[in-house]
Amino acid sequence: MLKKSAWLMMLLLIMNVGVSPGVARSSNDLLTVNVIDFKLFQNQHDYCLQYGKNEQLLIPLAWLIPPDEVQEDEQRYVSSFHYDEPVTSFKIGDVRIGLHLSSYKIQKQGSAQAAAGRDVFLVFDPEKIKLHPGGLKLGVTKSRVRVMGCFSAMFHFFVIGDINSDGLIDIGVVKETLKCKWVNNIPVRSGPVYKQLPIRWYVYMGHWKYEPGFDGKYPPKRHLKLPLINLVKSPIDFVKEKYEK
Repeated sequence: MLKKSAWLMMLLLIMNVGVSPGVARSSNDLLTVNVIDFKLFQNQHDYCLQYGKNEQLLIPLAWLIPPDEVQEDEQRYVSSFHYDEPVTSFKIGDVRIGLHLSSYKIQKQGSAQAAAGRDVFLVFDPEKIKLHPGGLKLGVTKSRVRVMGCFSAMFHFFVIGDINSDGLIDIGVVKETLKCKWVNNIPVRSGPVYKQLPIRWYVYMGHWKYEPGFDGKYPPKRHLKLPLINLVKSPIDFVKEKYEK
């Protein structure tokens, strides 16, 4: 595959950037998603990223299924490692592209009505035709389960924006929870309690790194909430609707 292929030049033109990766653009014109079409495919035990005209890149399995988390995942009602085909792409600010991958699996049978999933971010370098891990290691990011008639749920939604005003796009993470109240090991009938934690920012520096100094803050200019992937509603919204009926 040639670095200066027609597909690469078209990609750089669509992204409206030059070919110098060290030059960051203003973040004002970066907040768009899915400018380039990427898809995730599983081939036996491997995952591949497809882009352009059937071009593919192998994704190291450990980036999507961390070996040290497999044993814990096996204890769940349903595995959190079932990744979906759609991929959300967004400009970072140089030639690189951020990629948002998602997994979510719903239990087909059982009173627990459990579900679990993950969100993974990668960095795609179109000049070198290479992938890099995004740096965010969030584990399970969305789940729900019903225990003794009471639902609990957890969800993370993601915001992109330039929190430190360096012209590069950072990722904000907001965690929501619904937790049952228990008295004497019995859930209270009033239902679970909702809580939203302050936004946490992962600043881009070749990968995204958590910077606690930006907790609870939002970019001085624009920001954009990333769309759900293969979900009509989050597990939080699903559980809320159950209690509203």
